[in-house]
Amino acid sequence: MTVRRFIGICIKSIVLPLLAIFAVHHFNIFIGFNQISDDQAFDIGLSCYLAIFEASISVIENIIDSKKANIVVTFSERKDDYDDESCPIVVCDPTKNVRYLWCHITLDGNYSRLRNTSLEIVLPSWLSSQSQVPYFTYSNDRLVFDLNRSVPLSGHGHHAIQHLKIPFIINSGSTTFEMTLMPHLKNKSPMIKLESKGFRAKIK
Repeated sequence: MTVRRFIGICIKSIVLPLLAIFAVHHFNIFIGFNQISDDQAFDIGLSCYLAIFEASISVIENIIDSKKANIVVTFSERKDDYDDESCPIVVCDPTKNVRYLWCHITLDGNYSRLRNTSLEIVLPSWLSSQSQVPYFTYSNDRLVFDLNRSVPLSGHGHHAIQHLKIPFIINSGSTTFEMTLMPHLKNKSPMIKLESKGFRAKIK
């Protein structure tokens, strides 16, 4: 359970009932009706205030969610064989010039949040790539994916997917090594969520 989800549960199960009790004690519009007893007025007022507060929280949550964007980055050895939970191992052989890996980038939500944002993968010194990969640039040990060039920068979308083939090259003099590489966001916004298992690079 995430911290945000825990806070949301506490607000709905503890804070809202306390606010409703406070409100019904001070602003109960049902008190004074001849047909309703004080006990009934309290129960009715409490139910109404709880419904109003819960509806207000739901509206606020929907407004916040409409402003968010979600990015899922998945890697695989084959273009059509991947899932969001996979973390493939790229075995780089120094005797071979290039090793390829597919990168699948899925974008959802509010595209305007992706303006001036890019994905970066920092490569170790013993691994490099090439600059002519579509949508990617490679410089100073960084692979950079510019999100501005991938989708419209306004409106909402569902599952805009890019499939990109990335070459990896072993630098001369490298010894046996293995590490996990993860993409991260440049100019990160709290309204953008990035999900990825990354991939493992290994020298054979």
